[in-house]
Amino acid sequence: MKRMVFKSVAKLVTDDPIEVFWLAGLVCNERNEWKVRTVYRNKRTDELISSLEPIGMLPLLTLGTWFNFGELKTGNLPGERVETIVPDVGRPEIITSADLPPELYPLPVGKAGNQRLFRYRTVKGDVLIPAIELVRVLFVRNRALALALMRPAGLEQLYVPMEPGQQDKMKLQFTREMPKSAIGHDLAMNFAWIILDRDARKSWDSVLRKTTGQSYVFFDPPPIRNSIWTFRGVHHGNQWLVLELQSIQGRRLPVRTLEYGHPAFVKTISVGKGDGSDSGSRGSSSGGDKDRPPEKEYDVDDGEGGSGSYRGAKTVDSIESPFCFREQGKSRKGEKGGRATAKEEGGGRETAAESQRLEG
Repeated sequence: MKRMVFKSVAKLVTDDPIEVFWLAGLVCNERNEWKVRTVYRNKRTDELISSLEPIGMLPLLTLGTWFNFGELKTGNLPGERVETIVPDVGRPEIITSADLPPELYPLPVGKAGNQRLFRYRTVKGDVLIPAIELVRVLFVRNRALALALMRPAGLEQLYVPMEPGQQDKMKLQFTREMPKSAIGHDLAMNFAWIILDRDARKSWDSVLRKTTGQSYVFFDPPPIRNSIWTFRGVHHGNQWLVLELQSIQGRRLPVRTLEYGHPAFVKTISVGKGDGSDSGSRGSSSGGDKDRPPEKEYDVDDGEGGSGSYRGAKTVDSIESPFCFREQGKSRKGEKGGRATAKEEGGGRETAAESQRLEG
């Protein structure tokens, strides 16, 4: 993946690497910019450092992800890789971070806060996932979606509205607010699921409604039955804490044929049919490597601290695509101003001592 450097993170610690230890809610500042209260751990000293990061960073803020001089690192992450079946994503038990056993995750004693987690009973044991992590995986694929999440009607700025519900064929037209470099087969299908599936859209809307004014993130997860989860997690006894949900299968689009386009599409890309278990399939371009954007180093900070504007929204690629649908079909980007086709069969810094509690 591309080298990503975060200036805000680089300023927190001079010499030592730091990792994302906990996400303690979303905060809206006086400029109406949404921030993620991020608690980092100094990997050498174990000191906890709280920082308000732009909500645009949320797609990459998974527990255990670490930074060296501000550069994002994805190797040697904590936890084990686990796969299990969740009977119904929409019917969790709700607990708080104060309920987490210290043997499972070492939150500061008496300062664990009240972040919401969902507990699911599975054959692998009890799976606990922070609500903010499930939001990240279901809805926040890139910076543009992260900015839209906590803005009223923010999603509508990214596409030309259409009728939700069951359809045989649907044409999804993105606006220029969605960076063309962010659009691919996986994103288009996940975006279509959010806007067309009524339960998914209700779930998206509930994030803003149930999180605003709270010190924690909360929402109504959508009903997804017999969903196969792959996650990186830690365990104690029969309990697993999800550090990073890497894929979630079982969602279906309420359309048989999906077409998607963007005003700036200029080339054709085909994606072969998959079985829904490949979470990271990518198409091949008829133009070969010359059609691919050049790999480069860049700084993801752009001077916009929160969700106040879409201007300059950059692509933030996921470490591993979490969007798995059943019966993925073909897709292609159309010529400039055209569409693409996809088929779905069946469907400021503060120390830990200063913050007192992890959510402040």
